[in-house]
Amino acid sequence: MKEDMIVDIKKACCVELICMPLFLYTYTPDLLCFWIILILMDSYILKHVHFIEFTKQIDKISKRDQNTLHALSFGILLAIIVIAFKNIKLAGYLLLNDIIVDGISILYDFNKIKKG
Repeated sequence: MKEDMIVDIKKACCVELICMPLFLYTYTPDLLCFWIILILMDSYILKHVHFIEFTKQIDKISKRDQNTLHALSFGILLAIIVIAFKNIKLAGYLLLNDIIVDGISILYDFNKIKKG
């Protein structure tokens, strides 16, 4: 289970990194393509990343996997910073989107723990 969780988190980070250039080139507030890509990315992340389980098992993750996750997180942050130089409003949307998706994921996990 732990290995599957790590692989899912790595995949979700890679999906987000791949989407960053797509966001930059498809972004206009009226363009439907940008919003579709954003929603698809969010739904993939919500389906595959479970923060509560991850935080419970963070001590058991190997150093190599921790370094990989740190590098992927740094890559996402760097991509948002680069996007901010091109379009500050888009970078703000992406940061706000990450916060909202993380919050939804945590609330979903809490509700699942409560019920089960």
